[in-house]
Amino acid sequence: MAPKKIKKAGSSAVIRQRPTIELKKEIIAKYERGMRVSDIAREYGMSKSTISTILKKKEQVKEANVSKGMTIITKQRPQIIDEVEKLLLVYINEKQLEGASISEAFISEKALQIYEDLKKKTPQTSALSDFVFKASRGWFEKFKHRTGIHSVIRHGEAASSDKAGAEKFILEFKKIIEEESYVLQQVFNADETGLFWKKMPNKTYITKEEKALPGHKPMKDRLTLLLCVFAPAVKEYLEKNNLPLKCLLLLDNAPAHPPNIDEYLEEEFDFIQVRYLPPNTTPLLQPMDQQVISNFKKLYTKALFRKCFDITNDTNLTLKEFWKNHFNILNCVHLIDNAWNQVTYRNMNAGWRKLWPDCVPERDFEGFEPEIVDEIVSLSQSMGLEVDNNDVEELVEEHSNELTTEELQHLQAEQEKNLAEDMSSEGEEEGKEEVPSSVIKEMCAKWGELQLFVEKSFPNSATSGYNKG
Repeated sequence: MAPKKIKKAGSSAVIRQRPTIELKKEIIAKYERGMRVSDIAREYGMSKSTISTILKKKEQVKEANVSKGMTIITKQRPQIIDEVEKLLLVYINEKQLEGASISEAFISEKALQIYEDLKKKTPQTSALSDFVFKASRGWFEKFKHRTGIHSVIRHGEAASSDKAGAEKFILEFKKIIEEESYVLQQVFNADETGLFWKKMPNKTYITKEEKALPGHKPMKDRLTLLLCVFAPAVKEYLEKNNLPLKCLLLLDNAPAHPPNIDEYLEEEFDFIQVRYLPPNTTPLLQPMDQQVISNFKKLYTKALFRKCFDITNDTNLTLKEFWKNHFNILNCVHLIDNAWNQVTYRNMNAGWRKLWPDCVPERDFEGFEPEIVDEIVSLSQSMGLEVDNNDVEELVEEHSNELTTEELQHLQAEQEKNLAEDMSSEGEEEGKEEVPSSVIKEMCAKWGELQLFVEKSFPNSATSGYNKG
C-alpha cells in the first residue's frame, strides 16, 4: 500500500503517515485553545473524521507517556496496580506470620478486593476506566516472580494437601512422643495472634464517635501477640514437678519461625526440642487454634470491660474520658497478663484434641463456658452500653478478621515509617557499645520488682491507676 500523505497549510505535499502521539497532543491542544475541527483538518491535511477520532480519545492521549515518535498507545500498567501489589505483600506477610494457608486463588481474590477498594477512592481517568484488572494466572506469575513470594499453593491443592499432610503428621507426632517418652507436661505449643487492644463493639457510642474522627487510624491499636510459656518458666516448671529436663515445643510453619530456631536458644535451654507443623495444617492441628486463642480474647474482653467498670465506679472519670485520654498500652499489658493467666488448664489441654487425642479426657472435649460472654454483656450494660451476646462474639471474631484495605494501608505506612527511622538511626548506632543481654535481663527483673512493690505498697492506685477525688 502506498504511504499516505499529509499536507500542512501553506506547505507543499509531504508523505502521509500515521500521526504520532506527539502530533495528536498538538492537535488536541489547538482544539482546546478554541480552534475549529475544520480548521485543524485543513492545517494538517486530514479529514474531519480523523481529527474527531483523535479528539474522542483525547484524555487517553493526554495521559499517555510514550517514547518520542510512537504512533500508538500500548496498554500501560496503571499506578493503582503498583499500590495493589504493595498492599498485597503486606497482607501475605501477615497471613504467613499467622501460619495460614495462602493459595494462588486466595491471593488473586484478595488482589481483586484491594483493587476494587482503591478504585473507588481513585480519581477516574480514561486510562483507568478502560483498564480491566482480572488478577489472572499471567498476572500472578509475574507478581510472584517480581516479589519472590513463596509457600503458595496452586489452585485446587489446598484442601487435599491440608488433610493429607495433617493425617501424616499426626502419626509422626505420635511416634515422637512414644520414642522420646514425653508426658503431656513436657509438650508445649506457641502461636501468634492479632489483638485490637483498644476496641469496643461496633454499636457502642464510643466506637461510632472514634470512627467519625478525622484521621482515625484503626491499625494503630493492633498488637501481635505470641502466646506461650517461655524457656525459663518451662525449666522452673519441670524442675519443680520432678520431671526430666527435656521438652518439645510445637510451632506452625510460618516464615517468622526460622527452621534453625534451636540455634538461637542459649546453652542452658538446649533441653528444648522444636518441631514444626507441616505447611497449611495450622487450622486443622495447631492446638492454640482450637478455641484457646479465641477464649483468651474473650477473657481479655472481660478484663477490659471490668477495668472500664471499675474506673467509672471508683473515680470521677467518665467512660469516654478514660477511654480517650487514659487507657494506654501499659493498661493493656496488665489486661493481657490477667487474661492469659485465666485460661484454664482444661481449655489448654482440650486444644490438643485433634493432634494428640490420647492426652485429652473426654470431658475436656467441650467448648468454652458460655457464662463468660454473659458477664461481658452484664458489665457493658452496667456502664450504659447497648451490647448483647452477638456483639461480643462479633468483637472477638474481629480480632482475627481479614485486614481491610484501609487497615493494610495504615499498616504499610507504619512499616515504611519504621523502616525510615531504622535507616536514619543506623549512623547514630555506629560506634555505640552493644548492651549485653545479661544487662537487659537484669533491668527487666528490676522493672518487675518495681511493679510488684507499687502493687503491694499502693494497692488502690495499682488497681485502677487513678485516685478518687
